[in-house]
Order: sequence, then structure tokens, then C-alpha cells
Amino acid sequence: MNEATTTPDAGSSRRDTLLGNTPEETARLIRQSALFRPMTRRLFVEAGIAEGMRVLDLGSGAGDVALLAAELVGRDGEVIGIERDPSIIAIARGRAAVAGLTNVTYVEGDITTYVPDGTFDALVGRLVLMYQPDPAAVVCRFLPMLRPGAIVAFHEADFQTFVSEPPSELLTRVVGWWLETLRRANIEQRMGPRLYETLIQAGLPEPAMIMEAVIGGGDESPVPTMLADVIRSVLPVMVRAGVVTEAEVDIDTLADRLRAEAVAGRGCVSSPALVGAWTRVP
Repeated sequence: MNEATTTPDAGSSRRDTLLGNTPEETARLIRQSALFRPMTRRLFVEAGIAEGMRVLDLGSGAGDVALLAAELVGRDGEVIGIERDPSIIAIARGRAAVAGLTNVTYVEGDITTYVPDGTFDALVGRLVLMYQPDPAAVVCRFLPMLRPGAIVAFHEADFQTFVSEPPSELLTRVVGWWLETLRRANIEQRMGPRLYETLIQAGLPEPAMIMEAVIGGGDESPVPTMLADVIRSVLPVMVRAGVVTEAEVDIDTLADRLRAEAVAGRGCVSSPALVGAWTRVP
């Protein structure tokens, strides 16, 4: 039998406290996922996720990673996405229906307690381990549910890798606010590079790794808007923690100011790097 609970796990509580759990935040995550999708797809293909596999996705949110995996495994495969928020599950299920994907199922549960039925050919997740107090323990608890040779593939960020060239004073200041907020919330800023040690600590073989980012300049660069969207979500926490004031941020003009500074300097801006790591169960 499946065992699910609605009691928040520590990782989910950290994320909800930091970014909130609103329709606006869900819409932001969907927009962000559109930028990250090509990188995550390359990670999954390189890791070996293919037709006919049964995949378990941790912390599915609005469903983007599970939807991507469902496309890769095809009609003969299956994807199970674990998500603790029933309102977000409803959105994910609706998106799967619109996409015509019948091979993906979203279930309500915490990744620290939920026990899915059966075994799996792959365990995946994106931007989920960064919120866990013990990410290796989270990975480890799912290993008995994986078949020998199963793929373990995660995508996590290194938030210290925002880059602008030439350097942007405003970008540097905004990223500093974000990093300080993560530090005070005890959320890992560099989970991407930490995937190597995390998977080894979980008892898995050394992973292969890849690092990519979205980068561009000019008026069409998506990075200023992406960063401003994140700051908008986390602004209440920043203000309460004394990291910054609302007046300093001026959130409604932040994206335009970030973009204008880059354009004025004929520069480009990159997103934080996403680090992918993958290995196989012995």
C-alpha cells in the first residue's frame, strides 16, 4: 500500500517559508521551467532515460520535470511524481491532460515519508535537494525502490554563479540579497556542485556531471526577468529578515533596471548554473 502524509517535511517547510505557496509562485516556477527545460532534457538523455522506463520524480511541483520524463519514456513507460501540495497537484494533472500524456501520475506525499508502489528504472529531481537538511539521506531512502542498474539523476543550482560581463553593480547587489536570504534560511546555495558528494554519501558510484546556464544580452535576455521574479517571491522573507527594504528593491522596476544596466554596458548576463549529476544503482 502507498503511505502518504500531509505533514510537511523539513525540506518542503523550508521551501514554502522562503518562496511561498501561491498561484503566483506556481506560475513563476512554470515560466522558470521553460528556460531550464532544454538543459534538463539533455541531462536525462545523457543519463540514459529512455522509452519504456518507470521513473520516480521527487518534488514534482507544477509537474514540469515529470512531464519531460513522460515524453522521454513514451507510452510504454510510466512516471510517478511526488508532490505534497494538493493544489499544485491539481495544476500538474491539468497540464498533463492538456499535453495528452496519460503515462504520468501525480501523488500526494512528502519525499521523506512516501513509499510508492513497485520498483523504478530511474529516480530524478530538479531543485529539490537544496531544501533538504540531509539530501544524501533523501536519495538513500529511495534506493531500495530502484532496480539494479537504475538511473539516479538530479539537477541542482549553484547560485553563486550569476555572471555579468561587464560587471553589473545592480546585479551584484541583487544576487547578494538572494544569497544572504538563502544563508539565513539554511538553504544550500551550491547544491549543484554538492551533488557529487551527495550521491557518493548515499552509497552510489561516482556520478558523471554537466554544468549549463542560460546566458544572453540585449533587450530580449530572459535572465533579468527571471531574477526579478525570484526576488518578488522571496521579498517578504528578505524584508522580515532585515536583508533589504522594499524601497531598496523597488520590485516593480527591478527587471527593467537590471536589463537597462546590462544593455547600457553592452553586456550579457547569465542565470545561475544548473549542475546535473547522474549515476546508476550497482
